[in-house]
Amino acid sequence: MDLSTFMVNYSEEYWPRNTREMLCYRGAMKRSADEKQCPYQFGEPFTSFWKQFDITFPKHRAIDDGGYLSFRPNFHAKFKERFSDMKVMAFFGNPGAFPSIEKEQEMQKFIKFSPETDAKVRDFIYRNMGAKDHNRPGTNTNHISENYIAIHARIGIDMENACKNHFKNVYKYHHEGRTDEARAHNLGTHYMGSAQCTGYPTAAKFVEKFTEKVCHPDYESLAYDISLVLHKNPHIRRVFIGSDVPPKRVVAEVRSLMNSDKKIDEIGEF
Repeated sequence: MDLSTFMVNYSEEYWPRNTREMLCYRGAMKRSADEKQCPYQFGEPFTSFWKQFDITFPKHRAIDDGGYLSFRPNFHAKFKERFSDMKVMAFFGNPGAFPSIEKEQEMQKFIKFSPETDAKVRDFIYRNMGAKDHNRPGTNTNHISENYIAIHARIGIDMENACKNHFKNVYKYHHEGRTDEARAHNLGTHYMGSAQCTGYPTAAKFVEKFTEKVCHPDYESLAYDISLVLHKNPHIRRVFIGSDVPPKRVVAEVRSLMNSDKKIDEIGEF
C-alpha cells in the first residue's frame, strides 16, 4: 500500500509518533550537526517527502552499527535479525542496491505512479512530443507513444572528475600488471550504474566495454549515437535531453554536430 494510506489507517497502531526511528548509514549521520542523526530534514527529495505526510523522527539508528550491511539480497536475513524490534523500517535513502541487480530489474514492471502523475506525463507527451490522440489527457489507455527518445546526459564537471579518477586507477592497475578480476573486485564492474550501457558481463568484458567515452561521453559521441538511433528508428520525431549541464547548451552542441559532422552525415539525412 502507499504511505498515505498507511499513515491514515495504521500509523497510530503500528507507528506512533514517539517511536519513529530512521535508519541510515553512519556516513550519512556525519552530515548532521551532532553526527548522530540521519539528515532527512536537509536537501531534496528527503525534506519534501517526509514533510508531505507530517512525519518526523525522534530517534535515529545507524544501519552499519554492529557490522556492515548491504541492501543486496544475501544480507536480507541479517537485516531482519538486526532490526527485529522495528515494526516499520524507514530508510534515509532508497533501500535498493546501486547499481541495480540484474535479477531484481523485473520488479520495475510492478512500479505504478499515481493517476495524477500519469495524467501529467500524458499531458506533457501530448503537448510537447508530437504524440497522437491516444495520449490526449483523460484518455483511458495504458499506451504511451514511442515516437520520441529521452536521453540523460551526465556530462557535468562532477561526473568528468569521477570518471578521470576511476580511469586513473584503471591505468594504475594495468601498469602494475594486475588482472581484470582484481580490478573488477576493487574498482567494481558496474561503476556509476554503467550496467545500463554494458549489461552484466564478465570482468574482462566489462573492462573492454566500459571505456572513458562511455563513462563521460563528449558531444560528438552523443551526436553520433543519437543520429544512429534516429536512422534505425525513423518513426522517432522528438529527442528529449536532460542533463547536469544546461540542456539548451547540450541541444545546441548536438544539433550543430549533427548538421555539420561528415562522419555523422554518412549515417543518414535527418
